[in-house]
Amino acid sequence: MRHPQLEITKASGERDTYDREKLRSSLRRSGAKENDIRRVVDEVEAQLRDGMSTRKIYRKAFQALKRDSVFAASRYQLKQAVMELGPSGYPFERYVGAIVESLGYRVSVGRVVHGICVTHELDVIGRKNGEIMLAECKFRNQPGSKTDVKVPLYFHSRFNDVAEAWKRDNGRAWRESGLGLPEEEIEPEIPSFTPWIITNAKFTDDAISYSSCAGIRLLGWDYPEKETLLTLIEESRLMPITILQKLTRRDKSLLLEEGVTTCRELYQNEIIMQKVGIDMPRIRRTMKELETVLR
Repeated sequence: MRHPQLEITKASGERDTYDREKLRSSLRRSGAKENDIRRVVDEVEAQLRDGMSTRKIYRKAFQALKRDSVFAASRYQLKQAVMELGPSGYPFERYVGAIVESLGYRVSVGRVVHGICVTHELDVIGRKNGEIMLAECKFRNQPGSKTDVKVPLYFHSRFNDVAEAWKRDNGRAWRESGLGLPEEEIEPEIPSFTPWIITNAKFTDDAISYSSCAGIRLLGWDYPEKETLLTLIEESRLMPITILQKLTRRDKSLLLEEGVTTCRELYQNEIIMQKVGIDMPRIRRTMKELETVLR
């Protein structure tokens, strides 16, 4: 159902007609119950004003949901939580590495490898069943940001340089560099190489068109339609630690510096919270929250 009298302002600055079903769908994906969804939608719509930003609508919905369901509220703020993995892109690369690993790949993150022409730092390398995937991660911490065609154009050249170098010496230089691909796992035949670009933002139409033509697999927050980054996060249950409400911004920053990016890692390594100086009462509260988030 639409409210034809009201327009909202998207993060890109564009205006669009408010769509109640989009708000319902986002709340439903968070795991909110139907009665909570109805309550939150009614509460948000009572405060809607023409031209209100989607960011403000999101905040109002989150606050309304949080009162009755901490778990659903945490899920609802997932997109913002991923944007808080910055300011540098390295925690996002580690986070993406965990997601790629959940797909069955053996993963290395942030590796320098030789191409034919120059050396390259690759964000994520994955290997599975005779395939080597090379991924470029594009982290965005501003709502409305898009990954444009320059990214696949640039990465396509890097990918070709690296893949051709591997083929020339059958991966010898890679094994000598200690990339986590031991010799016994290297098949005698040349593996297939696949380029990926992974972002927490959207892609421009030109970026999608070029990548489709060049054979580059794109993974964005809401792209492709049936296997988005959001979908993979939810299916793998790999929630970022930035989704947690019981930790301060400083706590999260220190944990990210220690290389911890997912709630699952933190739950399995409780002692690291002591290492970064979090007191025991907050550790206990955080562990209870983690149990809720990971259930």
